[in-house]
Amino acid sequence: MREWLVEASEPNRFAFKLEGLSHGQATLTAKLVEPERKALLDTEEFTLLVFDEDSVPPHGIVMDKHGRAIRNGKPWMPIACFAVYTHRPEVLPNIAEAGFNTVIPYQSFKKNQKVLVEMPESEWTNLQFGIDEFFKQAAKNKLMVIPDMREMQFADAAEAAKLSWDVSTQPELAAKAAKHLKDNPWLLGYYVNDEIELSGIHKVENLRLVLEREDPWHPTLNLGCRAWTLPEYIRGGGVYSQDPYPIQWSPTATQSLLSMDEALKKVQGSGVPHWVTLQCFNWAWYKVDHKDIEAIRGSHAPTQTELNSMAILSIIRGARGFIGYEYDVCRYLDTLVPGTSDIFWPRIASMVQLIRGLEPWVLSIAPDKPVKVVSEEPSGNVALRAVDDGKGNVKVLAVALGKPGKVVFEVPGCSGLRSRYSHTREVAPARYEMRFGEILCDILE
Repeated sequence: MREWLVEASEPNRFAFKLEGLSHGQATLTAKLVEPERKALLDTEEFTLLVFDEDSVPPHGIVMDKHGRAIRNGKPWMPIACFAVYTHRPEVLPNIAEAGFNTVIPYQSFKKNQKVLVEMPESEWTNLQFGIDEFFKQAAKNKLMVIPDMREMQFADAAEAAKLSWDVSTQPELAAKAAKHLKDNPWLLGYYVNDEIELSGIHKVENLRLVLEREDPWHPTLNLGCRAWTLPEYIRGGGVYSQDPYPIQWSPTATQSLLSMDEALKKVQGSGVPHWVTLQCFNWAWYKVDHKDIEAIRGSHAPTQTELNSMAILSIIRGARGFIGYEYDVCRYLDTLVPGTSDIFWPRIASMVQLIRGLEPWVLSIAPDKPVKVVSEEPSGNVALRAVDDGKGNVKVLAVALGKPGKVVFEVPGCSGLRSRYSHTREVAPARYEMRFGEILCDILE
C-alpha cells in the first residue's frame, strides 16, 4: 500500500498524479483530514483500471495520459452524433456524409428494436439481433458506435432482455452486451450517463465496473450539464462530456458563449479525458409550443459563426473529442416548419468539416506557443490559444464570447499569420488586432 498527502489546489479541489501503479484494477482510498485537529472528516473509495498500452487488444480503444483516444495504436479524434430514430434508412448515411465518424444510438436496447434498425417484425424484441444489425449498418457507413447502456433503458428492455439473453437485471444485461460486443471493430465505448442526479451516480459507477470487468478495453462515456458535478461524475466513466448549449432560441436574446467558456474551463486541467457535446439544435424545439408555428419559424437557430465558435472554443479549452446533439431535433424540425433542416444541417456539416481540418492540432501534445494579451476591451471576453501541431505549424485560435469590443495580442515568433475569416489583422510584427460586435471566431495560420 502507498500513501500520499495532498493539499487542496483550490477550495474543495485536490489534484495529484498516480504513477507507478501495477496494471489491473486498483482501489484508491481518499481520506479528507484536518491536520491541525488531527481529525478525519470523510472517506471515499474509488476503483481504478490501470492498463498496459502494450497489452491493448487489436480492437481496443483506450485513453492515454493526454486524454486522447488511442485506436489501432494511434491517437484518433472522435466526432460523434446522437440519434434516436436510426431505423430510418437516410439517418446513418446523412450522419456519415456530414463528416461524423461515430454514432450514439439512443435506442440501443429497447423492448421494441424496430426504432434502432430496419428488421423483420419477428425480431423486434431480439436485442442481440437488433444491435448486431445496427453495427452492420454503422460499419457500412464507416461509423464507430457508442451504444446506450444507461439504466433508464432497462425498464423498457427487461422483457426483451429475458427473452434474448436470459438476464433479469440491468447489470446482467450490460455484462452480456459487453461480452458480446467487445471484439467488434466498430465499438468505440459505452454511453452510461446523461445528466443523472448526483444521488444516482453510484448506479452509474456500478454500471461502469460491470462493463470494465467484461471489457476493460473500451471507455465509458459520462455526459453532464453542470461542470461542478465533475468530481462526482468521474466515478462513472473514463470520458467526461460537457454539454453547455448556450445559444438561445429567442430572436431578441443577446447571444453569449461566456457560460460555455466558464463550464469548459472548470473541466480543463482536471486530467479527465474531455469530449464536448456541441449544440446542434434549435432550443425552440423544447421551449416553444409546437402549435405556435410562427414563433418557431421566427426562432433563432445557431448560425454558422456561432457553431464554428463553439467548436473552436472547445478546442481552445482542450477538448480531444466532440459530440453533436442531436440529429433528430435538427432534422425533424421540418415536421413543423418544412425546409428548416435544408438550411441548418449544412451548417452542422460545415462545422464538422472545420473540426476535422483541425485534427492534428486537436490531438497535438506539443507545447502551446505563448500568447500575450496587450489590451482587451471588455476584459474576459476573448479566448485565445496558439497551437502547434508538433511539426512546427502553428494556428492561433480566437473566439469572441459575445460582447462588442476588441483585443490586441502578441504571439512571439509568429509574424505573418493570415486570418481565415478576415476578422483579425497584423498591426505590427507578431502583434494582431481582432475587433468584434458579437460572437465571432477566427483562425490565424
